[in-house]
Amino acid sequence: MLQTVQRQTLWSAVFKMQEQERSPEPSPSEADDTDTSAEEAPARAALVFKLWTPLSYTDGWSDVVAVRGRPPPSWGSTFLSKDVLITRNELITLLRTKLQMRGTWRNVMLLATQLHWQYFGSVSLKVPHRHQRKVVGISSLSPGRRDFVRVQGTRTNTRLAAQVIMFIKVTGFDDTAIVIPECLRNPATNTDSVVMAVVRWLSPHPQALLRDADLKPVCIPPFDINHALWKFSTRVRRRGYFSDNLFRRQLHLFPGSDDNTRIANAENLAFARYDLIQIETIDTFMNCTCVDNDSNTIMETITLPFVVT
Repeated sequence: MLQTVQRQTLWSAVFKMQEQERSPEPSPSEADDTDTSAEEAPARAALVFKLWTPLSYTDGWSDVVAVRGRPPPSWGSTFLSKDVLITRNELITLLRTKLQMRGTWRNVMLLATQLHWQYFGSVSLKVPHRHQRKVVGISSLSPGRRDFVRVQGTRTNTRLAAQVIMFIKVTGFDDTAIVIPECLRNPATNTDSVVMAVVRWLSPHPQALLRDADLKPVCIPPFDINHALWKFSTRVRRRGYFSDNLFRRQLHLFPGSDDNTRIANAENLAFARYDLIQIETIDTFMNCTCVDNDSNTIMETITLPFVVT
């Protein structure tokens, strides 16, 4: 028992030192991606960012005409793309919630038609005293890459963690009556635009009952020494757009070689929990992989900082 306690104390100290010393750098291939946004702005805590890989998901948004005071059902229930299986109404609702606006269809229409939405696949972040980092949700140079990141803060005694989906920039607030809450202004003087990351949250796996010194959910033996175990977070209620004919018309967006496989993959996302977070809350990268035959279980490998001398 004493030997086990000593071993756990040693590895906890190693994990803590590793987190303090690790400073991820962007992939060389990603660093060569084309900068098409030419956007750079200081943010809180002297954060400098640059958006990359524009995505054309908002064509025609400003031309949408309300039907009985709300977006047409076919418009609002349209998924953004096969890479971002979130509907237009879902994304607008996420932003409406962050802006602390009432949950009315009038506000949804206002956000959709009076603001200018831009989507991006990745962002470069320059944090003081750290190397520049490129966080990727969608990459033109590395198809299939989608970063897992640790987010500042904790919940239920566990570090926050998420998978990055993409990034949004919404501008034009100064031309409307919409006020950006101070907590979302970046920098604090910016009242015209917001830049946020679309993420899919992770939660501790039910089998991961212990936490290490950094509050990561410790994997079950024999992988407990160097691994954490997560799962994708789920909503309490099923997402409302995964049914009826409007959904069936978009079944081709889901992965699979036949309709039955696509329906199964769609069902796997029916309770997915997406959110918007401020890019300055992105902390460190996570080295994650999905467990075989279970796309909802994620194992995080914690690289130990051994140095050969």
